[in-house]
Amino acid sequence: MRLVCIIMIGSQSKKLESVIGFILAKGDAVRFDQYMREHLYGEEGYFSKRAEIGSGDFGTEAFRPAFAHLIFLNLQQQGLDGRDFLELGGGPGVFIRNYLAHSPETDYISADISKKFALMQAQTKGNAIASDAAALGLQSNSIEGCIFSNELIDNLPCRVFRITRNDDGVGINEEGYVGTDGAGLYFKFGVAERDEFLETYGEFLNQGIYPVADGDIISIAPKAVDVIKESLRVLKSGKIMFIDYGFGDALYCGRRSEELPYIVRRPNYDDSRDIAKILASPYDTDITYSVDFEFLRWVVGQIDPDAKVNYQHQVSLVEAFPQDQDPKLERKLHDHYDLTRFLVLSIDK
Repeated sequence: MRLVCIIMIGSQSKKLESVIGFILAKGDAVRFDQYMREHLYGEEGYFSKRAEIGSGDFGTEAFRPAFAHLIFLNLQQQGLDGRDFLELGGGPGVFIRNYLAHSPETDYISADISKKFALMQAQTKGNAIASDAAALGLQSNSIEGCIFSNELIDNLPCRVFRITRNDDGVGINEEGYVGTDGAGLYFKFGVAERDEFLETYGEFLNQGIYPVADGDIISIAPKAVDVIKESLRVLKSGKIMFIDYGFGDALYCGRRSEELPYIVRRPNYDDSRDIAKILASPYDTDITYSVDFEFLRWVVGQIDPDAKVNYQHQVSLVEAFPQDQDPKLERKLHDHYDLTRFLVLSIDK
């Protein structure tokens, strides 16, 4: 059954024609993650051409100097400051400048799938590469220090699964698709495409790490597994730090029964989980979703049982501030970050 039907006119018509052509080349519908990849990263995609991070479409903590200071203090307290620092998905490069203000001796590398942002990052100190975070092109064990990302995982193309639960356990029989009738776009649930990732996520859900109910909807990115694998391959020693919005029962950040993808649109800050609004603006909006931190932690354990992995609230990154630290910074960090749902996946190796 179709859940949403959108017909677009006016300035959106050429973009609509382009995305309809993308879908029709593959049939009459594509999995939601395939649509999201085209919408965000295709030739006409949002991050390829249109995104204005910070001052335009949406804000990010990376623009706050105090945020870079927070990350620096965390690494300093672990003896990792001044070493290699690989940032995945660095956007326009503001975080690079803010971080290097505290640690100018750091060997900084930034990698971004967007050529637009990679060029902007190259204008700052450091080595910028246009590269997929799941295929960095770096040598194994070449990073000694930190691999870092801020709001990267929630922009990886996600599949939208509708869960079934019965006496036999948890199953995934349906997932979301974006289709076209040649004139507009619609979202529907159809038979889930069975592949290795679906089996892996189904195995995770059946561990009972957190409860799920029949009919629950969860958005999850297969590529997150590949990014973790690649990061573990490249890191020789140090830590991986992924920061994002998400959920995890251990920290009382609860999961919604319907964790649908959503858009963030300014100036009115429309944080909407109405997929109709996503399809109403092909290539013109960000698409994001809440990250399943329990799954990420479980995945790391499957890939590298020896890695020390956990997740925490971002505000707890610095448990004890140096005595000579300006108390205004400590108060500013805690006042701000206590109000967010940012979580940090930390992997020590």
